[in-house]
Amino acid sequence: MWRKGLVKEAYPVWEQILKAGSEAVIKQGESYTEALAAAGFGADAERVWKQTIQDTGGTPPREPGERLTNGDFEAPLRNAGLDWRMAQAPGYKISLDDFQSQSGSRSLRVQFDGTTNPEFYSVQQWVPVEPETDYYFRAFTKTENISTDNGMFLHLSTVGAPPDESWARSTENRVGSNPWTEEHLNLHTGPDTRVILVQLRRSKSAKLNNLLQGTVWLENVSLRPVNH
Repeated sequence: MWRKGLVKEAYPVWEQILKAGSEAVIKQGESYTEALAAAGFGADAERVWKQTIQDTGGTPPREPGERLTNGDFEAPLRNAGLDWRMAQAPGYKISLDDFQSQSGSRSLRVQFDGTTNPEFYSVQQWVPVEPETDYYFRAFTKTENISTDNGMFLHLSTVGAPPDESWARSTENRVGSNPWTEEHLNLHTGPDTRVILVQLRRSKSAKLNNLLQGTVWLENVSLRPVNH
């Protein structure tokens, strides 16, 4: 049903499938969550995600008001649903780092080996949000020897919102070596905005010397309503 575009309409079918509780059902729930989030149905995606992970240990509970999942990277990465999504490819390696952290015990690390000029957006998370709400986004990044003119930044954008509510915001482009640095953005959701996509990104360089080398770390990523 959802492959035919009937994403929300598939929910009664999902409720019947959920009762089986098998590993295949969990995988189906992860895929259904992602389909709902990608279509902009934030509350529905969150409901299915909670149902999917309730019998699997899930992810640690969020603090009151926090909208982002596993922003401190202390829990294992599920690479599915509303947790962090990552895609490995030639030219870089994504992993958890138990030796570098802004606070806590670890961070997310992306190492670039200097062999490619990537349009990088391989670390991302769909985040359900409330319409007509002001949000404060905060994260900490650290870089070491990031080469080329185009470095690393965080990019937030609306998902499934009407054109007049759609927006994209980015933090500062980080190149070279930088200590742990706080990145932040102030955001507002329109009346029909229910999902925001958070990405760690790098734009492909048009310069001659464009092969990307170096390391970036990400830690303590947070999205909260401003009244929390």
